[in-house]
Amino acid sequence: MSGVLMREAQPKLINGYIIDTTRVVGVIRLEKEAVELHTIYKILKCLYDNGELNVSEMVKKCGVSYTTASKYSTILREYGFVEVEVKGREKKLKLTEKGMEYLLLFTRLLSLFKKA
Repeated sequence: MSGVLMREAQPKLINGYIIDTTRVVGVIRLEKEAVELHTIYKILKCLYDNGELNVSEMVKKCGVSYTTASKYSTILREYGFVEVEVKGREKKLKLTEKGMEYLLLFTRLLSLFKKA
């Protein structure tokens, strides 16, 4: 797994990482593909705020595309950040303890970049 922190506009290079004090966008390479750490945070935060959601509900409530919701729901399940609960014919994603830990750590990381 490798990663780099990127910034959306005019990057600053600090200790080999490109960062932005307004929004940290980390990209890590997993076995199959690259994922954005902020997108993981956004989806997990949305699940925390809204409870269990299926992929279509994630699109509406989390502000992500169907492709992104589908891709990240698979990745988040594989790495144990969410679990699937089957309710009738519907599959709903539910935040796990590991997912909650990610939310807390990412929130802490973002707080370190706030200006004094």
